[in-house]
Amino acid sequence: MIIRWTQTAQRDRDDAIDYLMEESPQAALLVDQRIDDSLPILHHHPYAGRIGRARGTRELIVPDTPYIAVYRVEGQEILILRLVHMARH
Repeated sequence: MIIRWTQTAQRDRDDAIDYLMEESPQAALLVDQRIDDSLPILHHHPYAGRIGRARGTRELIVPDTPYIAVYRVEGQEILILRLVHMARH
């Protein structure tokens, strides 16, 4: 399985990391690393995330962060649609 980020999801991620960088660069780097560390499970278990709120999506909670990766399985591809803060979801 290939994991691909949509432009919207990548912008969500960039915005989250930019915001955290202003508050705590160390926290920003940690969250960014946790996002990277959480996604490889989808290579072998694409349905590991819970059923999403939007039809046809799934949601993977990024451990030890307030973020959820909203994704869709399309053939042999995992498409990350959004990265959302749990307080806004």
